[in-house]
Amino acid sequence: MWAPDTEFAFIICADEHQFCNPRSGKCTEMDGVQTNLSTIMEPFLGNNDQAETAQQATAMRLGFYAQTHFLEHSVKSIGNKALILEGLLRPGMPLLEPIPDNHWCSEVRLWFETGLAKFQFQVMEFTNLKITPRDKAAYDFKSASTLPSVYLKDSQLDTKKMGQALDAQCQRQRVRSSGQLQNFSVFGTFFIVGASILFWPVSLLAAPLWGWIRRDKQKSWASDELLSLWQDASKHRLEEQ
Repeated sequence: MWAPDTEFAFIICADEHQFCNPRSGKCTEMDGVQTNLSTIMEPFLGNNDQAETAQQATAMRLGFYAQTHFLEHSVKSIGNKALILEGLLRPGMPLLEPIPDNHWCSEVRLWFETGLAKFQFQVMEFTNLKITPRDKAAYDFKSASTLPSVYLKDSQLDTKKMGQALDAQCQRQRVRSSGQLQNFSVFGTFFIVGASILFWPVSLLAAPLWGWIRRDKQKSWASDELLSLWQDASKHRLEEQ
C-alpha cells in the first residue's frame, strides 16, 4: 500500500481545433476557435457551387458549436466528478495502488470526451424550430438562416445562400427532434386511454343489446325446444302401447 505524497504539478491545457475540407484536402491551422468564424471558412472557398455551399454551412455549424465546448466548459458541467482521482483519494486513507505518471492523460481525456459528446449531440439536434416572442426575449434565439450574417460579418461568402443551406439542413434533421418524439408518445398514450374508456361501456352493453335484438329468435328456439320434447314424449307413449 502506498500513502499519497505531497507533491503536485500544474497542468495547463489549451483547446485547439482544425477544420478540413475533404473535397480539396485543405485545412486550417491548429488554433483556438475564434468568435469570428470567417477564418475556418478558408478551406471551403472554391467554386461556390451547391455542394460547396452545403459544406460551408456545415463548417459554420461545427464552428458555432465548437465555441461552447472547451475543456473549461466540460469541467464545469461535470462538477465535483471532473477529476477521476477525486474518487480514489480519501482523507487519512492510503491508496491501494500508486498513481501512474500519465494519469493526467486520463483526466484530460474525460474532459475531451465530455465536450465531444455534447458537441455531437448539439450538431445532431440542430433544428430550426419556430421561435415565440417569449423565447426570443428570454434566450435571444436566432433562426438558422441568420447565423451566417451574425458570425461571418467580415467574410466575402454569400451569407444568404449559406442561410438557405442551413434552413435545408434544419428541415432534413427535424425528424430527430426529441420534442416531436415526445409529442408522438403523448398522443399515443391519450389515444389508448381514450379507446379504453370508449370500449368499456360498449362491452357492458353489448350482451344485453344483442339479447334484445335476438329476442324473437330466442322465443322461436324455446318453442321449438318444447315441441321437440312433446314429440319425444308422445312417441315414447305410443311405443309403450
